[in-house]
Amino acid sequence: MHSVTFKYLRSYLNEGVSCEALISQILKNIDEQDARLGLFEYIAHHEALSAAISLDKAPNLRNELPLYGMPFAAKDIIDVAHMPTNFGSKAPIGYMARSDAAVVRKLRSLGAIIIGKTVTTELAFLEPSRTLNPRGTAYTPGGSSSGSAAVVSADLLPLAIGTQTGGSIIRPASYCGVFAIKPSFSLIDRFGVLSQSPSLDTVGLIANSLDDLSEVIDVFCPLSLSSPRNETLKIGMLQSDLILHADEYVLDMLNTIQTKNSDMITPVKENLGLEDCVSLRNDINNFELNEKFFDLLNEHPEDISSQIHQAAKAGRAISNQDYFGALKTVVSMRDGFMRLFEKYDYLVMPSTIGEALLGLSSTGSSIFNGPWTLMGFPVVNLPISKGPNEMPVGIQLIGPTMCDQQLLFDAKRFWEKLSQDSR
Repeated sequence: MHSVTFKYLRSYLNEGVSCEALISQILKNIDEQDARLGLFEYIAHHEALSAAISLDKAPNLRNELPLYGMPFAAKDIIDVAHMPTNFGSKAPIGYMARSDAAVVRKLRSLGAIIIGKTVTTELAFLEPSRTLNPRGTAYTPGGSSSGSAAVVSADLLPLAIGTQTGGSIIRPASYCGVFAIKPSFSLIDRFGVLSQSPSLDTVGLIANSLDDLSEVIDVFCPLSLSSPRNETLKIGMLQSDLILHADEYVLDMLNTIQTKNSDMITPVKENLGLEDCVSLRNDINNFELNEKFFDLLNEHPEDISSQIHQAAKAGRAISNQDYFGALKTVVSMRDGFMRLFEKYDYLVMPSTIGEALLGLSSTGSSIFNGPWTLMGFPVVNLPISKGPNEMPVGIQLIGPTMCDQQLLFDAKRFWEKLSQDSR
């Protein structure tokens, strides 16, 4: 069975299949699976078909638009013109968007077709959504970009947009067994996207192919292209403090990867303050969440989950002095990690502490993701293994800020080497 990727879909267009026919089939497939998996808040049947028909009427655009006819979906905290934005919330705060978020506008300008709005957790926070994990419906898909990860994992779309404030792209990608990039902070414009924590919120991408991620990321930083490296990659494998929270089989996976790739991977055992990063990120998130959602919590307290109320309460307990002190600490810690990148090309660690949790009462832990969201470094999830319940387990490759294209280029090299090792 072929994964749904840009290459796979383009093969149909190259054989003479129209955009309208391609999008019609994609919508049919989605309609058949959505009720079972809970993927979409809004499926844009009419809008998507209209866009496809318009492309069919201008075949000359195939050579001008790099994403001609390629379908994608956007998390339902991201505005799409003339489509509802409801934020996964019971509160009456939804609206019909008047314009596209910057990321949607950019993709559409290149010929991509928006298929709809994927399910998010409430206000992109911790309350689980109704989405099921296509790899095992009894297991959580993670959050908050649950619908975006699941629709790609179900092989219904090649690309979906998500956001990450803690671990909301990398964690669901790991749980659902797909590729993803949480880009460098601010690489992708956040205009038209819910603001929960301005110091952390990051727009990112989930896909079935590293090539597809690279193609889309190139759109957002076209002046900084990747270049081939002939030398062996220098990768530091993090093995201390926070990593010890991983399940035993995940630690065994890391040891196996390091042993088989000792020419490129060096254990990094010193304490880097990742535990401190987790608490710092939590404090900054809670403080900013309280600021952003203060009016909403006062106007619609009964419609907001206890998890958001608790986070806002924690945020109110943080003084302005402590908040700005935390931001200052982040700067010095980031400088420390940048010095580490003078020694290593990349860092690697598990994407999650283990495979997806059984049951849907929790979206899982983001402690392995939060430090990199806090630092603003780009991170790629590689779905490399499985846990004892045969659910996916990923590793994350972490690079220095604004090296996203090179990170994806080298992630493909690393992925191919790991795939050979597993044969």
